[in-house]
Amino acid sequence: MLFLVEGQIFETLPENYTSLSYDRIAEIFADRNPLWFWEELRGMFATASGELLRFILAYDIPLEKLNRYNLSARGYDKEMKWVGFNKAKEVWLE
Repeated sequence: MLFLVEGQIFETLPENYTSLSYDRIAEIFADRNPLWFWEELRGMFATASGELLRFILAYDIPLEKLNRYNLSARGYDKEMKWVGFNKAKEVWLE
C-alpha cells in the first residue's frame, strides 16, 4: 500500500513476507532504488555460490535458526540495545 507524506510517496511494509511470490521478488530485485534491506539481501544471495544455495535447499538448512544464533552472539536485544551475551541468548534463542 502506498501513501503520501509531504509530497513523498511511501510504501507500508507488511507484517511479514511469508506470502512473497516469485513475481514480487523479481519486481523488488528489478527496482533501481530498493529499500536498503532488499539491497543487502539481494547482494548476499547474488554473491553466494550456487553450490551453497543448492545445499541450503537440498538439506533444509534452518536459516532462521542460523540467523537467531548469529544475532544472539552479538549481545544485542531486538531493539539493538546491548544486553550482554547471556541475555541476548535468552532473547534470540527462545
